[in-house]
Amino acid sequence: VVRFEDASCHPVLVALWPEYGHVILEDLYEIKNDEAQNIIESQNQRKQGFGAFLKELKQSISISKRLSRLPWKEGDLVSPLSFADFLVRSAVENGVASTVSKARKGKNLEMAMGWAWLNVHERTESDAWRFDESSRDKGGDWVPALRALWDAAEDLLVHDNLEAVVDYKSAMKWLAEVSGSKFDD
Repeated sequence: VVRFEDASCHPVLVALWPEYGHVILEDLYEIKNDEAQNIIESQNQRKQGFGAFLKELKQSISISKRLSRLPWKEGDLVSPLSFADFLVRSAVENGVASTVSKARKGKNLEMAMGWAWLNVHERTESDAWRFDESSRDKGGDWVPALRALWDAAEDLLVHDNLEAVVDYKSAMKWLAEVSGSKFDD
């Protein structure tokens, strides 16, 4: 038994972290090697309180595990499907509100996908002027497929319905068809 005079174990963790951080990360979070070393170095530089740091780390790992349920890795899909995938990942990680400005910044077909995304989330009221007519027309046609993709993503990633991966794949295939994008299962 170790007793501390201080009310916090932070000073002890700060002292032990550089040498034993990898043990903590591996035993508690199954993080090893370079990833563990990067986290250790980051915490050494930030000097964030360990309670907040470990809570943030746990949340980050939880989101990463959820996103790993998606059938494609980030960047595997062609544009504009890759942009839809990016928006889904960003919305799950940081909330839908964080994707609104990103949806406005696409180019070419990504602009149309951005318009569809804003429609799916009913965020178009003040943004129509930012999108050209062609993007609004194309994006408008893609809304049902993108809504199906988002609904499947919510089931899979937020509501933990692991069977929804089939719906996600089907919705992405539908989105590929309506957007004229090349798609390989």
